[in-house]
Amino acid sequence: SEPYRDRPACLNVGRCEAGCPIGALRNPLVADLPAAPRAGAVLRHRAPVTRIRTDRPDRADAVEYRDADGRAHVQPARLVILAAGAVQIPRLLLASVVPGHEAGLSNANGLVGRCFMLHSLSLVNGLFPQTTDPWMGVNGGQLISQDDYAKDRGPGRPFGSYQWQIAPAVYTPSCSGRPTISAAWPP
Repeated sequence: SEPYRDRPACLNVGRCEAGCPIGALRNPLVADLPAAPRAGAVLRHRAPVTRIRTDRPDRADAVEYRDADGRAHVQPARLVILAAGAVQIPRLLLASVVPGHEAGLSNANGLVGRCFMLHSLSLVNGLFPQTTDPWMGVNGGQLISQDDYAKDRGPGRPFGSYQWQIAPAVYTPSCSGRPTISAAWPP
């Protein structure tokens, strides 16, 4: 609603999920990545971590990674933070077999990577004959309907339950910066 630090005030153009065109939305691309090198961080693109190292007992102190050419490297660290998501964090923990952690880091109970549930998602877009002005206001899901949200499979339900999420549409920005809405359907 107002300028903050080096970011401008929101213009309510509704492009939040696709990336703010003026940089008002606080996200890592706008706030953290530009600041990281100034704070001494070195960003390594196309360098996936393959394993966490624990040269000290019960303390992660390095990561192994591969560079863009596939060469292995070790990056020592005073602090290792896992922020790789629900699939990659268990992968790293299980791949990090070290003495005292023969089943992988943090896996003494054997549950790392198990009991993970995933929801598949289908997306359907629609065009309307009238102008809907979806670009007005801050973007976000407005309605979720879970009517008849049974957890079973049956005739007409090959994947079990379903839900409807009604969210704003997206727009194509024009050269002027004001959104343009396709209002003619069918073409």
